[in-house]
Amino acid sequence: MNTIHYSSITKPQDFATTRKNGLVFKNQFLVIFVNRNDLKMTQIGLSVGKRIGNAVNRNRVKRRLREILSLINIVDGVDILIVARLKVSIATYKELSHSVFNLMRKAGILENI
Repeated sequence: MNTIHYSSITKPQDFATTRKNGLVFKNQFLVIFVNRNDLKMTQIGLSVGKRIGNAVNRNRVKRRLREILSLINIVDGVDILIVARLKVSIATYKELSHSVFNLMRKAGILENI
């Protein structure tokens, strides 16, 4: 199986720029900010706040999101910030997977295979 790897957004100013200038797509589990960048790669940042639960729950959500993102082909040249909403802690893997895929499709950043 071919897995795709993406670079992470690590700098606070990159998170702020993506949040401020990016297009917003929402559903019951996630909010996704999508911003074009001048790079030839995709950068992804995850934000899972303390409202989601303790460290075990937050890390579970992040692991699930990283796994789902590794299975999706996203176009190059975008910064993506994924912010978890409160209901994400009760979502199953399947619900979360459908949620991410539908938001990416709505944003128009899925690669055509």
